[in-house]
Amino acid sequence: MKIADNTPVLVGGGQFTQKCELAYAKNPIEMIVDSARSAARNAGIKTSLLEKIDTIATTSLAADAIGVDLLQTKPYTNMPRCIGDALGANLINEFAATTGGNTPQLLINEMAMRIKTGDSYFVLIAGAENFRSLTQALQQGVTAPLNTMSPGKPTLLGTDREPDNEHSLLYQLDKPIYVYPLFENAIRGKLKHSIPEHMNFMGNIFSGLSKVASENPFSWFPTFRSASELATITEENRWIGFPYPKYLNSILSVDMAASIIMMSNKRANELGIDESRKVYLNGFCDLHDKWHLTERVNYHSSPAMRAAGKQVFNTANTSMDVIKYMDLYSCFPSAVEVACQEFGIAFDDPRPFTVTGGLPYFGGPGNNYVMHAVVNMMDKLREDPGSNGFINANGWYLTKHSAAVYSTEPGNRDWSFESSTQLQEEINQGTSPDFAEKANGSCSIETYTVIHNGQTPERAIIVGLLDDNRRFFGITENNIELLNDMTKNEYLGVEATVTYSNGKNIIKF
Repeated sequence: MKIADNTPVLVGGGQFTQKCELAYAKNPIEMIVDSARSAARNAGIKTSLLEKIDTIATTSLAADAIGVDLLQTKPYTNMPRCIGDALGANLINEFAATTGGNTPQLLINEMAMRIKTGDSYFVLIAGAENFRSLTQALQQGVTAPLNTMSPGKPTLLGTDREPDNEHSLLYQLDKPIYVYPLFENAIRGKLKHSIPEHMNFMGNIFSGLSKVASENPFSWFPTFRSASELATITEENRWIGFPYPKYLNSILSVDMAASIIMMSNKRANELGIDESRKVYLNGFCDLHDKWHLTERVNYHSSPAMRAAGKQVFNTANTSMDVIKYMDLYSCFPSAVEVACQEFGIAFDDPRPFTVTGGLPYFGGPGNNYVMHAVVNMMDKLREDPGSNGFINANGWYLTKHSAAVYSTEPGNRDWSFESSTQLQEEINQGTSPDFAEKANGSCSIETYTVIHNGQTPERAIIVGLLDDNRRFFGITENNIELLNDMTKNEYLGVEATVTYSNGKNIIKF
């Protein structure tokens, strides 16, 4: 089969993980440069050829979203230029992504289109996270290893729309550790699991991830943990947001980087890259669910994820049944569980749900986790020529979704003409309950979580339904006896009374 010159191919992937003392820690640019050189070696080319890169696209740092003032650092004004300068590359194009765990795959999709149209030929897609170094520097009162100055500004890719509305912020639903537990309890209700059953259910799924992480040399926590260990509440594995103990939460405090080299098939041939190094992007799709949490159809599904999967498999002319390797975005168990439901994967599928080890165990390097997943996927597919790999990526609160199918064999369809515009319009028109910002009267509980501060339950955040089926957000009074009971006994569907008082909806049972 003759492969067109403008076919985009992934030819190299590299990773970098540092666990050294702060004094020896590299900054994000240095980490990315290390991973880029590793990617060149992985492609079978000299690292000096990185000078020929014409386009660099980068993910954003967690500090950009968390707040540079809080971390006492400054943002990079042009990360692609910093990387290009360090590699000696004379860049023509500089791109940076908005915030979101979906953005590594989104950047790969965007760069594939540019290569297809001849706007780029030799591309580096990269990202890093040094949140561990930043927090250590803050604790020690020293300057973090972070360079900040570079000329110009990169072109921004991805939607820059704020993820939260003012009402969500009122209930502190701008933090994933508070939002994903709401999804989890909604899933538990759909599956009709008791609390003990569901704890074991989550532990079984994520124990499989930790097994993969234990065998990955780049993992932050290369330790296998049993289902019981993950699901049992202990002093170390304390509650964070019920029903998630610590070991079921993504870990952000890491220093990690990953890079991917992507180019046209013509350029790859000119550089003498062996056919065995080439990995093809045979289908991709980017969609988002109804944007705000107040608007969701429900809290146990993802219409956008489902639609993205259908389009990706249709474009790649394959199906989930013949996918051999996958990496499901795993910031929390609910993300994996929803992905299984929407992509048609059994919860007890014998195929591992990750090629890295997942965000809680391999590490959750901010927006850049999926870059690592793709690098690992490339290695898996090369070791098993002709097999297919599936990646799904998630940004914000099951909000933004990117999905892709990869193989060492090129697809037989021209995916550049696939459009997701109509799919997105259909998702946006999905029916949701009306929302009441000020709620009064009888209600029932749609989903909930109990937020803990250390070992102490602090408050419950509740999504409720009024008798007329209007949805609302609410909280309980700070009653420790009640909050403890909510982690042990069933409160889904329980009837209660809600009163709007002092600017918030207060729920009493």
